[in-house]
Amino acid sequence: MPDWKDFLPELICLGIDGIIVGTFYYGYRHAAYCVKELKEAPELPISTSLKKQIESHPLAQKIGDTIVLPYATIRGNVTPLGRTVASAYVPEIQNGVIQKVVFTEHKRNLSRTGFWVDTERVLHKYVNETPFFLTNPQGNSLSMSRPKIEVCDWADAAQIDLDTMVLWMSRKSLYEVHLPGATHHHLPQQSLLPYSSQKISIHDKFEAGPNTLGSHILGWVQGDLHKGTQITESMLLKDTTLTAVGQLVSSPLGIQIKPPTDNRPFFLVRNSISSLIKEYESGKDAFKGLLTFFALAGVIVSAVGIYRYYQKRKQELANTANQSTIDTIIADRESRQTRTDLPENLQCVVCLGAEREVIILPCGHVCVCATCGSELIRQGSGCPVCRATINSVHQAYVS
Repeated sequence: MPDWKDFLPELICLGIDGIIVGTFYYGYRHAAYCVKELKEAPELPISTSLKKQIESHPLAQKIGDTIVLPYATIRGNVTPLGRTVASAYVPEIQNGVIQKVVFTEHKRNLSRTGFWVDTERVLHKYVNETPFFLTNPQGNSLSMSRPKIEVCDWADAAQIDLDTMVLWMSRKSLYEVHLPGATHHHLPQQSLLPYSSQKISIHDKFEAGPNTLGSHILGWVQGDLHKGTQITESMLLKDTTLTAVGQLVSSPLGIQIKPPTDNRPFFLVRNSISSLIKEYESGKDAFKGLLTFFALAGVIVSAVGIYRYYQKRKQELANTANQSTIDTIIADRESRQTRTDLPENLQCVVCLGAEREVIILPCGHVCVCATCGSELIRQGSGCPVCRATINSVHQAYVS
């Protein structure tokens, strides 16, 4: 049997391909699962009759005095329960309900391969939040009887859309601001915000490294160059319209939407439910295409390995048959009279002593004795005269 080490490249390729295919298959299954669940989730409007709709829904489950709808879709405006959260870096924004701030250090490090690569490291992060509801955007914001749905455990959402403001502290004193509905802008330290007439006010304890020749030389020697510190502030602002997909719970305390207990994905996104479904369908199609490509690549690699195995196995069987013929010739040698006065044209071209006994096919040369022919077959060598591949050998009768 062929040695498995002869197929090590194919086995390595198949192993890597199997990991890639498994990863893409998991992504495809997850995207298909999300599409299925999102399409089947009932979409309920936020209204005064919402509680009755939950209770009368065929999928609703009653647990004591609580009615649970395992998976449903609602859409409404973000409304804080009490005081809002203010931005730490843009004072004009004081009406958020979620604030996430991450401090990231950006560096350029010298890798072991001798190339400089950009790296980043999170220095610190914190989150501020206030309880919030989703309300009907067409209702009266001053009405106390306005229907509200409390959003619970937003941090467990598989996807949540936040407004992001990215502020850079670098040696050039540039700030990059990404605001809702605006493109990325590079603003000098004294520039104005795109939507405001007030200057940016930033107070932060992190500072860029010293911009000196010595620091640059030390960084190149150590293989560690400090580029700057990035502050990323993400907020969910008041009156943002969100689509929430999760578990609806109606109890005497009110109506809540929270992460499903059966591990179905929890969403808090700006897109409509149809746009969210299209987004996951696009992801599913992309995973399907990649899965098909790498699966075909695995089939091709497998076919190449099987073909090589067939060829090696075929060669082994041929070598076994040739060796059997050689053994028969050597065994018959004792019954034949050994000649001692061989002319040069009858001497084996390998050992130059024994009589030529074997004809090599397909080239047809009669040039070696049985012993040397056996060694040629064992080593996988070709004909010693023309170097042609030895497919088979037969006994030769030279007179």
